[in-house]
Amino acid sequence: MKASHLFLNMTILLTAVTLAGCAGNDAVQGEKQGGENTATSNVTFIGDGVLPTRAADSPATRTSITHEYKKGATAYWSTGDKVWVKNTSGEWKQSNEGTFNDKKTRGRFNVSGSFNNGCDVHYTGDNGTGTTVTIAANQAQSAANDFSHAGKSGDCGVGTASGSGDSFTFTLKHKASYLCFLPRTSHYMIKKSKLTKIEVIAKDNIAGVYNFSNGELSNAPTSNGSKTITLTTGGSDGFVVNNEQTDIGKGCYIVIAPGTHTLIVRYWFRNTTHSPKKIENGVVTYNNLEGTVTKYIENMNCEPGKIYDVTANLDLEDFDKNEYYMWDARSTYWHGFSAWQPTINGGYYESYPKSATQSPVRWYNTPTNHWAEQSAKDCANVNQMAWLVMRGAPHWDNELWTSMGHLYAGRMWIKRLKTIGDAYGTTPDQMQYKAPDNVDYRFVTSYNDQVINHNISHDPLFKDELSGYFHLAPIGLYLEGKASDFGEGTLYWSKTRTLNFGNNLAYCLGVNKQRISVAYNERKYGLPIFKDFK
Repeated sequence: MKASHLFLNMTILLTAVTLAGCAGNDAVQGEKQGGENTATSNVTFIGDGVLPTRAADSPATRTSITHEYKKGATAYWSTGDKVWVKNTSGEWKQSNEGTFNDKKTRGRFNVSGSFNNGCDVHYTGDNGTGTTVTIAANQAQSAANDFSHAGKSGDCGVGTASGSGDSFTFTLKHKASYLCFLPRTSHYMIKKSKLTKIEVIAKDNIAGVYNFSNGELSNAPTSNGSKTITLTTGGSDGFVVNNEQTDIGKGCYIVIAPGTHTLIVRYWFRNTTHSPKKIENGVVTYNNLEGTVTKYIENMNCEPGKIYDVTANLDLEDFDKNEYYMWDARSTYWHGFSAWQPTINGGYYESYPKSATQSPVRWYNTPTNHWAEQSAKDCANVNQMAWLVMRGAPHWDNELWTSMGHLYAGRMWIKRLKTIGDAYGTTPDQMQYKAPDNVDYRFVTSYNDQVINHNISHDPLFKDELSGYFHLAPIGLYLEGKASDFGEGTLYWSKTRTLNFGNNLAYCLGVNKQRISVAYNERKYGLPIFKDFK
């Protein structure tokens, strides 16, 4: 997987915005009480005159933000907006809800109290106070390319009022950071799905309650810290991503804490038309499938007051239909009949291999020794599989993938043998001769499924961890021509047949969402194989 491309909007600052009256500034108007102070029970702060969007110095103020790809952002007041102003006693006073012109470019706020020239003005969003800002861990966007939720999500800004008498002005600078996700795809199954949410996961906290007393967000949250921000998109139904080129019309926005972040970005899709559950009496039923397409961003420097475009080309991993074999057969299970290969659970075709005489290249091997010689010869042996199960730190993801024209979700990530060996002072080759419990399962006289691991993590792996793992998908199996367990689980052949018990059995690695295990099965099953595990 590749990290999504990241376009930094040069100096697209959501800062230094002059909130203008007719002269381009905000005015604080009230009765003059002498000197530089304004003392009144109802001081009016007027803000209007949003400057035009510029690529180099984008004025994004207030709480509803519009944005152009690779350009700046323009913001407007939103219904319910309030500001905080520090009075002459050093106390923060909140205004009433502002009133606005039709275009939301001008706002009028009433604040009770006495205020000096140079008093501080804070905007802290819908859930803040004069000295705290809450960057929401759960953010919601009602439609594509709609950032009207900025204020609810943690947008914030600071200004200093200056003037005398009954007229004050201030310049508002925004202090949060902002990401604009711009997904695109050429894959027809993604185009037929709905984007329901975007999950952003960091190694450090990116949301929570932050101190804002000095006009800058604290380096870390003071409470309710979260390493995850989840953006719900398009209400309860999501929206379609069917554009093959980057399109600002598909923009998805979050407010995020400033800082240098390493991120996992998971695009969640729902599909009801391409994930078959089973076929029965010629009728196919479908799953209501939800899954992810994941991208990675390394060391992203999110500066205060800047918006960043994050483009992503969304594609799906495909698993080949020709991966199924009887144990150590010379050729695949459906060799010569792949055009009729069943592709849905419950599907059946009669021309499956029935004997070594009828299907010599597709029939399982019967070596005199206990190891494979043909298609399974480069697979893990039973002891190596035990290491994968017992020391592989398995992780289950929700990633979408395809097989034989159908859509599924979920894969198992397992540490490579070298990664395991480095931690336990051994090597992949040495692991062939003994499992972690010091048993050599190649020569046991019985086996009762004792190598099993139910401790499956569902935490996603960061990009710098992936090289130490490999992954397997639950691509199902075949028995006597019938497809089973596609998208639910599977067994992968080992290179080891049972030696001292059972007839025509071989070991395999069992994988599903709940567990990973070493099992054994009849060699006539059509199972997949894997070789990239060291």
